[in-house]
Amino acid sequence: MHIEIKPGYNTSTKLIFPGQGHEADGAFPSDLCISLVEKANTNFRRCGDDLVYVHKLSLIDALEPKPFHITTLDSRTLALSPPQVVTPQSTIVLPNEGMPVTQTGDVFLDAKAQLNPVCNQQKGNLRIEFDIEFPERIISEHKQTILNALA
Repeated sequence: MHIEIKPGYNTSTKLIFPGQGHEADGAFPSDLCISLVEKANTNFRRCGDDLVYVHKLSLIDALEPKPFHITTLDSRTLALSPPQVVTPQSTIVLPNEGMPVTQTGDVFLDAKAQLNPVCNQQKGNLRIEFDIEFPERIISEHKQTILNALA
């Protein structure tokens, strides 16, 4: 038996194949139950059907943001332009760029029905959050210049 694990399945997804499990003499075959484990990704974290990408940038780049690129899980490249000034609360939301939404919920009573194409399936969002790296030290005259500029 070949089982395809489709995008959108998560750790609460259970694939159940009735009568496909262990067989014993004189007994009906048991059900085959498959539970999934998610492998961590270095660039993205999953939040339900949404994906979260954290873009790191320096304080200078947060004050004067530049366009940047993200490579998606399906190897496409997205070009993004951040807002005029990036704060730790800034977020860019790209609809329909997250994980495919599961078709019928967490438990599939007959997984054979779930082995259909997902090409037109609705997806969650891709949320880009920002991690601003602040300098460890600032020369006092530069600090005063920054404070005067922000006042």
